[in-house]
Amino acid sequence: MDRRTFHLTLLAAASPIVHARRKPPAAAIDAIARIKSLRITTGPLTDGYRIAPGGRLNWYFTNLGLIAIVQFLNADELDLYIRRYLDLYFHRLESNATIQDVLFNDASMQSITLAPSDSDNSYASTLISLAVRYLRASGNWDWWNSHQDTLRTIIQANVVTQIKSNGLCRVFQPPRTSAISEYGFTMNNCEDYRGLRDFSTLLNLRGQTAEAAVYLDIAHRLGQAINNSYRDWETDRKSTRLNSSHLKLSRMPSSA
Repeated sequence: MDRRTFHLTLLAAASPIVHARRKPPAAAIDAIARIKSLRITTGPLTDGYRIAPGGRLNWYFTNLGLIAIVQFLNADELDLYIRRYLDLYFHRLESNATIQDVLFNDASMQSITLAPSDSDNSYASTLISLAVRYLRASGNWDWWNSHQDTLRTIIQANVVTQIKSNGLCRVFQPPRTSAISEYGFTMNNCEDYRGLRDFSTLLNLRGQTAEAAVYLDIAHRLGQAINNSYRDWETDRKSTRLNSSHLKLSRMPSSA
């Protein structure tokens, strides 16, 4: 018996064992249905979403979840699952256009405690991206006419006016402070870039080309700042020195 025949015979003999040990594939998850099921239907936060069964209302993660399903919704579903949520978001805005997360104190959903968001810029930019996707999918331009000023305020207060001298957007509006207040996290800034581009695209669709060009220019400059931060990080990484007693860690991208 040559080697090739031996190998084929061995594989054939082992095949039933391999198949017997292989786990059956996991059942498919209906992600759209799962997200819909998290919608709040009672209490002061009706039309919001919990981030998990029994969880809080975190506006940022809700924005991300809804962005992903807009394209799969029909007209009635867009109104129920997206438009009503956007209206609730606007209703819950603070005077400075930031928003606080919501903890539910009991199963009634009536008693709540507000919790500070973990960023201002990402909450705002993902909300903008969601609103743009909703409008392009629904064609509900009456809603745009009624709420465009609020959308401008959100992106201006939390993104445009928070861009630092190095071109990156800070996490929080002043005077809110924390250990990371002045950081320009890469992930947040990428979301800001996307939100600015989305808003520019929407303005172009509505014929507001001059304003669209302004937001596109801001997005381009932010994108360049993100790119520059990676170049700086790569330079720092190459300069890192490792010896038996000391490891110098380079700074993370966009952390300054």
